[in-house]
Amino acid sequence: MLSLKNTCLMGAGLVLALALSTSGLRANMPMDGSDDVVLAGPLTASTSTSLMLQGVTLSITTDTIIKGLDSTGSIVDVDPTTLVAASPVTVYGHDDNGVAVADLVFAGDVFRFSGTVTALQTNASGGSEAVIDGIYTVEIGQTTFISPDDSVVHSHPADEQGGTLQVGSEVTLWGIAQDGVFTAVYGRVESGGSSGGDTEAMDNGFILTPSFDASGNLTGFTMSSRGSVATIVLGSSTKISGHGSSAGTAALTAGRHVKVRGTTQTDGSVLASQVILTGHPERGRAALTRSFS
Repeated sequence: MLSLKNTCLMGAGLVLALALSTSGLRANMPMDGSDDVVLAGPLTASTSTSLMLQGVTLSITTDTIIKGLDSTGSIVDVDPTTLVAASPVTVYGHDDNGVAVADLVFAGDVFRFSGTVTALQTNASGGSEAVIDGIYTVEIGQTTFISPDDSVVHSHPADEQGGTLQVGSEVTLWGIAQDGVFTAVYGRVESGGSSGGDTEAMDNGFILTPSFDASGNLTGFTMSSRGSVATIVLGSSTKISGHGSSAGTAALTAGRHVKVRGTTQTDGSVLASQVILTGHPERGRAALTRSFS
């Protein structure tokens, strides 16, 4: 069932997961980057080279993507100079040597839904829709789907594309809500649907408790994900990676945010084929409630 913590509508006055550290602005962002900035709220000012909101100025570069909806509900690229002060925006970015840089900007009220696709249908206008957990109807006809193993540091969703959507798929959708309509700008298929018939699992969350054998070798861990606890088992062929390179088991510490791909076993545990480090260890359990992951 889709819980409220997995349904994030962001309006004016909300700042998400922003913290200062010695290496700059950091937060866990929905796109599973690292050393990233997430800000949401009313826009203070905007020029061709920068955005300001919540007292933070973010640089706009040639790589910055700004997405919005036009009057017909179509997804469009937005010129930053046309953004209106006090209008709602959400910015995903990164710290570049102390300078906050905007990677992806949503102009409008933003949503994030994670759940199971219970229906795929066509609306009255001929557009494609997905029903999530039998509750939320989301327009997906214009959605760009990204691959489930995106682990590139400081990348916006358009950097990696792929993924298929079908009934039974576990999916995450990010987009803009306008006039009561949810339009997904980006989506990610977390695991397969009804046609696959396999036991492949794909999930992400925070490591709770690592497990070790008698020799002190890491054999797995429990992970908090979508309000439940999953048991992850590491095997001899499990690959551990992060930030585009391989990593060791020493990086799998309590509080670390990871993405796991593997096979669900008969006892309900997941035998991991791949563990991806997607963020820095969180400082305290409170971070779990405010994270998008």
